[in-house]
Amino acid sequence: MAELLTHNVLSFASSFTLVILGTILMSIHILPDARLEYLRKSRKYLSFSYFLLGVFGFISFFLCEEAGNINMLQAFGIFISSYQALLFTTTVLTFIQPLYIKKRNVLWQIGLITVVGSILIIAFFSFSHKIYIIFFCIAWVAYLFQIICYVFLFRRKYKVLLRQLENYYDEEQKARLHWVKFCFYSATTIGLASLFVWSLGSTVHTLFVMLYTSYYAYMVVRFYNYQIDAKFLLPVITHIQQDAEAEISIASDDPSAFRYTTMVFTHKERQLQINLEQWVNEKKYLEKDKGVNEIVEELGAGDRYFLQDYFKRHMPTNFRTWRSGLRIKEAQRMISEDPDITLETVCEAVGFNHRSNFHQQFQKITGITPTEYKRRCKGY
Repeated sequence: MAELLTHNVLSFASSFTLVILGTILMSIHILPDARLEYLRKSRKYLSFSYFLLGVFGFISFFLCEEAGNINMLQAFGIFISSYQALLFTTTVLTFIQPLYIKKRNVLWQIGLITVVGSILIIAFFSFSHKIYIIFFCIAWVAYLFQIICYVFLFRRKYKVLLRQLENYYDEEQKARLHWVKFCFYSATTIGLASLFVWSLGSTVHTLFVMLYTSYYAYMVVRFYNYQIDAKFLLPVITHIQQDAEAEISIASDDPSAFRYTTMVFTHKERQLQINLEQWVNEKKYLEKDKGVNEIVEELGAGDRYFLQDYFKRHMPTNFRTWRSGLRIKEAQRMISEDPDITLETVCEAVGFNHRSNFHQQFQKITGITPTEYKRRCKGY
């Protein structure tokens, strides 16, 4: 009896907390920047999912006193879980591919889930237990199919974003997007787990309630920090459409436009060589989160295609690898002069966007890890 009372109190407290978190989420200040309109939309989706979970928690609190209501809770559970999958997937996709999310697509999916969920609830009240179980199994399979579709969709859009980021900054970006994958897959796992915990006893369900409440609190913090941590995404995801239009325009132009004549190319080549030397002397290669187009403008290269062609013809490597080599050389200099300097400081100073990228490039170029290089500089 005491265990059941604890479970009920915790469920009620969790539901109340989710409603409060949803309210906090709606009150988070988003900078008055037109480029952040997609973030305002994702806040609405995420807040609604919090309120939905809170309402379901209150329903389960008032129904859980009767053991016979476990089937009703499962019916409501799969209904709400399907909504949650849609809203969380929409939120994450809005983070990474805001132009993909269309209101009409979200609305028709909400309508479909509502119809299927309503049929399941009607089956619970109107048919025998055996017939209801058949409807429940069909709904469960449909939910799994929904999750599988969302996983494939997320993986595809994630790869598109990664390609766009690396094309924009011309350096590795995978490590900076780990949190996106964590948010999506952890939310998906919690949604799937919610369908099974009802049958594992009140103790397991109590632990699960504590887990997902903590997770949703983390998501509010993650959303709040998004404006700070994901600044590097902003110039990319808010200009995808413009970039696509530019690519179409380029593709429709005469290909010979990029076949520079020998005279013009030689003149531009000499000028670019001078500009590159100046760029290196000023150590501009240490600047972080600078797009290729901005670098091209600094170098006076005209366009990124000329820069790529220059490195292809006259350099032993491409621009990305060349810049990484300069950064690692600077990192070696810093460590050699001060072996006690922290690797975090070095990573930040030489322009790498993430420590894992720094370690990977350092070992790739020098053959040893930065930690081992520090030991050698100390004479160990």
